Amino acid sequence: GKDTVTLYYKDDVLLKQEVVTKFIVSKMEEKNPLELLKKTAQKTQEKMKDFIGKGIEIKTDYKDDVFTIAYTFDYTKIDMKKLKETIPGLNLRDDNTLGYSQFKEALINGGYKEK
Repeated sequence: GKDTVTLYYKDDVLLKQEVVTKFIVSKMEEKNPLELLKKTAQKTQEKMKDFIGKGIEIKTDYKDDVFTIAYTFDYTKIDMKKLKETIPGLNLRDDNTLGYSQFKEALINGGYKEK
């Protein structure tokens, strides 16, 4: 898959994150890749169900052999303490916000390239 991550911030506070991941189904080596992608998206929606409509949106689409998963995290609307319980590795600052520069650095260290 290919990820595109867009970050919105003010000062050094991460406000919003949009992630679009696209998979070319016919090029995947897994057995029944479309079914696998649908199940993975469903598990993610189940895990994040308490946040959907409250700062997190998850959408999927399948068209022309491309399966797309789009996530939007609006950190100004999410209960950040509750999100930290769901995602223990989330590195919140003392004021329960995410630092943009730290988050960006973690993405770059994870192999993302800045545009």
